[in-house]
Amino acid sequence: DDADRIAQIDADLYPFVNRKRAEWITNGTIEEEWDTYLEELERLGLSEWTEIKQNAYNQFEKNQ
Repeated sequence: DDADRIAQIDADLYPFVNRKRAEWITNGTIEEEWDTYLEELERLGLSEWTEIKQNAYNQFEKNQ
């Protein structure tokens, strides 16, 4: 089910994003870590998350 998959991805994605944001505010190493950050987002399922969300939005719009 898409809702279950979104919940699984959220459980990994949001803590990672929040942790990196805090690290970058504190350490200012965003430029050096950006490419690795994007790779980790992909590994955690960002593309799948985006696809599920887009499909849900498209379905919502279709039903309006």
